[in-house]
Amino acid sequence: MYAMLLEGVLKEKIWGGEDLESYNKFSPDKKIGESWEIACHAQGASRVKNGRYKGLTLCDLLADAKHNIFLQEMSNFPLLVKYIDAKADLSLQVHPDDEYSHEHNQPYGKTEAWYILEAEEGAEIILGTNEKNIEELKEHILHNEELEHSNRIKVKQVRFILYPLGRYMQLAKVLFC
Repeated sequence: MYAMLLEGVLKEKIWGGEDLESYNKFSPDKKIGESWEIACHAQGASRVKNGRYKGLTLCDLLADAKHNIFLQEMSNFPLLVKYIDAKADLSLQVHPDDEYSHEHNQPYGKTEAWYILEAEEGAEIILGTNEKNIEELKEHILHNEELEHSNRIKVKQVRFILYPLGRYMQLAKVLFC
């Protein structure tokens, strides 16, 4: 086995910016919001830039057992590593647990971890809400007050954030069911 260099997949986003250019992740005239550095996903896969597997994607390597680079049989690649450049607010995201994901034909729930490389003064992440129960949450959503009751984390003070799978599934059930 050798150290593979991977080429990320650039994703244009309406909230993207130009700051990923300092990491050599850019596209002229596009707002790049994400660069998927390690990915084997239906919407994008990292491509090997060197050595024996040059030109193949991680999905190619996973699909063909003869490569066996993962040292075990895998039907899905359970990791997505990306850079994010958020120049505007991102949409509300809900992280399903494994049970919910399986019911909706997805292989895994979604755990996220963020390592903040850079952040502008006053930058924050909104992570969940402060409601005590589902009725209170419904009431705030109906009155467009949900952002007033959000947990806000200043990212200048926090460099690593872990967001476990299934967190705030109650919110998903209120919004989508």
